Amino acid sequence: MGNSRSIRNTVIAGVVGVMFVSALCAAGDRDKGLSPRDVTLTGKIVDLQSFMSGKFTSSDKVKCTRECIRAGVPIAIETEMGLIVVGEGTKGSARTLAPFAFQYAELKGKLYDKHGLRYIDITSAKAVKPKFDPVSEQDEEDVLTPDPEEMISGACCMSDQTCIDTDMDDCSNRAGAFYSGLNCEDVDCE
Repeated sequence: MGNSRSIRNTVIAGVVGVMFVSALCAAGDRDKGLSPRDVTLTGKIVDLQSFMSGKFTSSDKVKCTRECIRAGVPIAIETEMGLIVVGEGTKGSARTLAPFAFQYAELKGKLYDKHGLRYIDITSAKAVKPKFDPVSEQDEEDVLTPDPEEMISGACCMSDQTCIDTDMDDCSNRAGAFYSGLNCEDVDCE
């Protein structure tokens, strides 16, 4: 009896040890993160402070979000797959994304996933019409859905760093970066 109990305890200890080592290996793999992949994401551009707290400094959520982004508050894109932190290399993304504050945009870049956090290092951004409207708990009653008519005109930054005031389709046909609802005097195309 004593021998069978000893064998059973050894087997249990072995199984627990294998499970522990497997868990450590899985955690180590998760810590490494996946290799980044090229993606195109569509969603609403938000500042993390206002988004997470649900507190905006004014009733104009676009203006408030734009001011927070320009002040250096981290930026995220709210997508169908959840919230993804946004950056633009080492220089930050405030300059590129401030014109899209609390509006819908299409971002292209490399997506990183580590420790359950997703981050996109963007290479380009352009305004788009919303395909969906994610509803955040803090603004279920007051979700801002941009009027498609309001998103038609805006500033278009061309590849030669010039700007024209035009509509989204014309800007897209010219392969420009479109800034919905803004004029050329409001954007910096450098």
